[in-house]
This record gives sequence, C-alpha cells and structure tokens, in this order.
Amino acid sequence: SQESPDCNIWFQVDLGSAKNIDEVMVYPTVFDGWDVYQRHNYPARFKIEASNDFNFKTSTVIVDKTGEDQVYDIIEKIDVFKPAAPVKARYVRFTATKLNNFINKYHNDPTYRMQLWRFEVISGGKIVSENRPLYDSISGHLGKHSLLRPRRPEGEGAIRDYPENVTD
Repeated sequence: SQESPDCNIWFQVDLGSAKNIDEVMVYPTVFDGWDVYQRHNYPARFKIEASNDFNFKTSTVIVDKTGEDQVYDIIEKIDVFKPAAPVKARYVRFTATKLNNFINKYHNDPTYRMQLWRFEVISGGKIVSENRPLYDSISGHLGKHSLLRPRRPEGEGAIRDYPENVTD
C-alpha cells in the first residue's frame, strides 16, 4: 500500500521457459457489501507485458490500459487479454501505474492498494503459470504464491450450500 494513487508497481511470473502466450486472465478480488458487489483495489491503470528478459529491458505489450482510468460495469468479470500478434516469452509482468482507493476512503484510510484474486497465463489451452515462481517490485522473489494457485475444483466463487463444509 502507499499514500498516492500514482505508482509503478509490478509482479511477474516466471514460466520456466519461453511459452506461446495465447491469453492472460486476471481475476479481480470482489467484495460482497451485502447490497452491492464492489471491485476494490483493482488498478485504475495497468499494462501486461511479456519478455524473455527477467528485467524487461525488451518486452512485448499484451495490453496497455495506462492511458485513462478503467471503469468496470461488470464487477465479477474475469478480464481476458489476448496479444494482438503471437508472443513467445518466459516472463509475464503485470504493472499497475495508478491505484484505486475505493474501499479505503470509506474507512478514513488514505492508502492505495492493489489486490487481485488470481492471475493465469494460458498457452495451448493450458494454464502455464500455475504454481510457478512469482516476483514483485517491492519484495522481490515471492516463491509459490496464492495468486498462481491451481483452480478450485468447485469453482472460484463462494459456495454457501455445501453441507459437508459445515462443522460443529
């Protein structure tokens, strides 16, 4: 978190070797406020790049949403980004250039945060980012991270009518 919405923070996944990147899927963290779902802490401006260089000295842009603040009408939508031309790379980086403060302004909290639920890189119809090493611009090497965990067999939403999950 930080005190200004303007930033240049990133995380990147190491796919282990260069892969054809068919699409990148970004799952927002969605908060249920009883009467409204809200997409808190999803970056207002961001870009996704691919590179064979860990430091991204050269890269290919998969999507660039840094020109203006993004507005989301469908809160629970999973954002899917496909490269305009074929891309083969070892690293995929998500860079936020402007953060939102939506959840925090109601709690008198002047900080801005980025929060995502999942991040997937798809190649040949398979998730190639699953359980791969993750790095970020703040802490460096994060190792295996929940952002890249396997999909839940029952789906990513909340399951409320599941008697076998009830404990005494």
